[in-house]
Amino acid sequence: MYRAARNLNRCAVSFDRLKLPVSMKRAVEILQAPPLNFELEWDLFGRKIIHFARHLPKPPTYRRGARLAEAPDTVDCSSFIWWLYSLMGIELERYSIDQRKQGSPVKVGNVHPGDLVFTTGSRHNHWNEDNPEMTIGHVALATDGGHVIHATRRGVVEEDVKTLLSRREFRDIRRVVPGDDDFFTFTTNPYWEVRGTLDIYRLILQNL
Repeated sequence: MYRAARNLNRCAVSFDRLKLPVSMKRAVEILQAPPLNFELEWDLFGRKIIHFARHLPKPPTYRRGARLAEAPDTVDCSSFIWWLYSLMGIELERYSIDQRKQGSPVKVGNVHPGDLVFTTGSRHNHWNEDNPEMTIGHVALATDGGHVIHATRRGVVEEDVKTLLSRREFRDIRRVVPGDDDFFTFTTNPYWEVRGTLDIYRLILQNL
C-alpha cells in the first residue's frame, strides 16, 4: 500500500491491490464525484516521474543532508528521489538506506523507468545495518535506455548507468510501483484525512 505525500495532499492508488467490490472505473468515478471531490492527476508512473526529473523548475543546488522542505531547489541524492516520488503521491523514507527497504527487488536485466538504483556513496558517505560489505550511500532513478538520473555534486545529471557504476559499487535495484496499468495519483480533498491507500479504500466503500 502507498502512503500519501502529505506535503502535497497527493496519494497514489493501486486498485487491484485494494481488492474492491467494484470495478477500477467505478472506483475512480466515486473518488472524483461529490462528496469526495478528488482530482485525478495522472496514471502513467514511469513516464510522469521521468518527465518531472528531466524538467525541473530550475537547476537544483546539491548539499549533503539537505532538508526535505528545501527540495527541489536544494537536494541531496535521497531527498531528490523523495521529492520526485512525493509528486506521484508516494511518501518514501528520507535516506537511501531506508528507501532501499521499500518496494520489491529487481534483477539487473529487468529494470523499468522509475525503479531505484542503489550504490555505495562517495568517500565515507555510506551506511550499513547488518553487513559492512553491503553499505548503501547513493540512490538514482532509472530512466530508459540504460540510463539513470540522480543528484550529485555536479547537480542533477542523467547518464549511462555504466558511468555511474564506474565510480561506485552496485548494491541493489528496487521497484516501488509494480506497473503503469494499475497506478493512479489523486490530489485529495483536504476535508478528508487521507494518510494512505487504506483510507482511500475506506472512503470508496463508504460512498458506494
